[in-house]
Amino acid sequence: MKLRTIVAAPILKGTHVLIRIDSDVDVTAGKIVGESAYRLDSALPTLKFLLGKKAVVTLMGHRGRPAGNVDKKLSLAPVQKYLENKLKTKLNFLPNVRFDSREEKNDSSFARELAQGQEIFINESFATAHRKHASTHAITKILPSFAGLQFEKEVHELSCVRDAAEAPISLIIGGAKIETKVPVISKFLKQAEHIFIVGAAANAFLVAAGYDVGGSYVDAVSVRAARKLIKHDTVFLPVDMVIGTITGAKKFRTIAVADNKKLCGANEANFDMGPATLIMISEMLASSKTILWNGPAGKFEQQPFHLGTERIARMLARAGRGGACVVAGGGETVTSILHNKMSRGFTHISTGGGAMLAFLGGAKLWAVDVLEQK
Repeated sequence: MKLRTIVAAPILKGTHVLIRIDSDVDVTAGKIVGESAYRLDSALPTLKFLLGKKAVVTLMGHRGRPAGNVDKKLSLAPVQKYLENKLKTKLNFLPNVRFDSREEKNDSSFARELAQGQEIFINESFATAHRKHASTHAITKILPSFAGLQFEKEVHELSCVRDAAEAPISLIIGGAKIETKVPVISKFLKQAEHIFIVGAAANAFLVAAGYDVGGSYVDAVSVRAARKLIKHDTVFLPVDMVIGTITGAKKFRTIAVADNKKLCGANEANFDMGPATLIMISEMLASSKTILWNGPAGKFEQQPFHLGTERIARMLARAGRGGACVVAGGGETVTSILHNKMSRGFTHISTGGGAMLAFLGGAKLWAVDVLEQK
């Protein structure tokens, strides 16, 4: 898939350029939190390219889900400050586009307001590419539109995995909300040699297999989806888990999944995969040429439940340095990789979670389609 890109855009000195960035980052005390700055940093090459061309740049984006209401806590001011410090220049920002209810309705009147005084539109927000919104889709009907450098890279790298992945292929799928991951799992069911289900995602599969997961997070929609997928012999579940108490004293223990059908009590939950599962995954991945990872293996933000996710990051970084094509995406997944300083070895770390899964699963990405060279 070839896109109209910023390199081919008719940008001269003084050209007014409107750029949509992925600004949905975590903010604490007015500052960007840790690894979530990765999304902003990914837009820097495009911004430097535009500033180098002496273009007049205006940025727009969103934070959170204000549902069409102005919420000062979701202001883009911290984003503006961060990027201005990085670029050593003042930047012009529009307010959070989701402060206006017309944004998520893909309203053309709102798109015209955004486009007022602008000559070129650049999309550098792959994370929202699966959304049909005014700032990513309707805007392209009003202004000549092009993909930013990171946006183009996302589409190129993910197209290689989706359309021409080298076998053997393995997937590691974690986190929650299995329904968002069903398309990519289904897409690779016949192609992949291994599809490992870990983290909160594993709970739905374990319930589908007849296990009692106690107080672990699980929902009926995910269980129904898991029942359709679990019968395939390429799908692998954890063979052991680290169980912790939900309330009271923070006790934990490791249990073997095969021992009995009742894995934990009502006040306990599955918070991480165990060492036997890690060994199983490591051995099975040894021959993989393409590996896709989305979703943590447990409650990685809390010790000692960080170990499964951290060790997956280390394992995959090592596989990448050994020659495998290793692609990862999703906010928590990226946070873990960067926090553990494991990015070296990954072929591509996507800024998109839902957008990456949708693209790899073969779904239509509205903001990508409108930028495709016909």
